[in-house]
Amino acid sequence: TSGRQTRLDGSDIGTYDDIIVQRFRSAGAIIVGTTVMHEKGVQPTGYNPWYKGPNNPYGLSRFTGGSSSGSAVAVATGMVPVAVGFDGGE
Repeated sequence: TSGRQTRLDGSDIGTYDDIIVQRFRSAGAIIVGTTVMHEKGVQPTGYNPWYKGPNNPYGLSRFTGGSSSGSAVAVATGMVPVAVGFDGGE
């Protein structure tokens, strides 16, 4: 996965799969990509200053939501049947 806490802390892109992704792979899931969310996963907009924000498929002038915004867009647009969300924090 490409997750990390924040670009502000100088961390690099993730180099290993998180446990939930490992479990999905073990169960035979095909991982098709990563999504965008708020940088720390705790704001209501879904906007990320580094990657911008995922577009709301039901209204481009509306926010997609917070911590699971990219995942919600992927499911809402039919790109994937399920997606992993994130609840913020560490």
